[in-house]
Amino acid sequence: MKKSELINFLNQRYNFSNQEEWDNCGVSPQSFCDEEISKVFISLDMNWDAYHKAINQGCNVIISHHPIMIDEQQELINENKKLLINALQNKQVINIALHTCFDRDKFGTSYLVAKTITNSLSIDKMVNLSHNPYLLIIYLTDSMTVKDLIGLLNVKSLRYLNVQTKQIIKTICIGAGSCSGMLEDVIANKIDCFLTGDIKWHGYLDGLDNNVAMIDINHSIERVFIDAIYDLLASNLPELQMVKDSSLIEIINK
Repeated sequence: MKKSELINFLNQRYNFSNQEEWDNCGVSPQSFCDEEISKVFISLDMNWDAYHKAINQGCNVIISHHPIMIDEQQELINENKKLLINALQNKQVINIALHTCFDRDKFGTSYLVAKTITNSLSIDKMVNLSHNPYLLIIYLTDSMTVKDLIGLLNVKSLRYLNVQTKQIIKTICIGAGSCSGMLEDVIANKIDCFLTGDIKWHGYLDGLDNNVAMIDINHSIERVFIDAIYDLLASNLPELQMVKDSSLIEIINK
């Protein structure tokens, strides 16, 4: 199978143009797209770690959630990332990044995270916000405390305000990745508890002031992307040989 065929399949499924204007989804570098695929490496991030793992396992395609570069203003950081693009070019490897075009999908990251962490919850319904596809609202059948919810979440590390553990909740919003800046939408929809990643201190306090319990579920929760893409390709393109990134980079809170 050619790289271009895989690119077209993923573009049809997630539509690269359906990304945020600051994002960098799609293919990098643009060369070698007509070559045959040897093996596909599926990773959460596209960095030097993923590059070396892919090369060592004979892969010439890397599908990642996060792209190589996002913020073009970070010149010093991006100089290093340009070296990574050159390394891909030299090894005739392409990266296909899906990031926000995957996140914005109805069955994207927030939906997958909800399926992962809500297995023990009694749920009435789950609804995507029509004007904000990154947020998924869960309506519980029965109310519970924040402490009860924390005890049921299958997440390695959590951060939250201890003063809110006894707060009663019946609605939960999931914003996979870094969605704490979307707190205004959460408040407007009268949500009791907001699960997202990379919450800053003022975010916790803004939530507290508006009676929203903020729980940081760590950015690496987005690892659900890896299994989702693997399963999608295995079902639709069974001829592909694929490798999952099994040793993810994550922040550990002790």
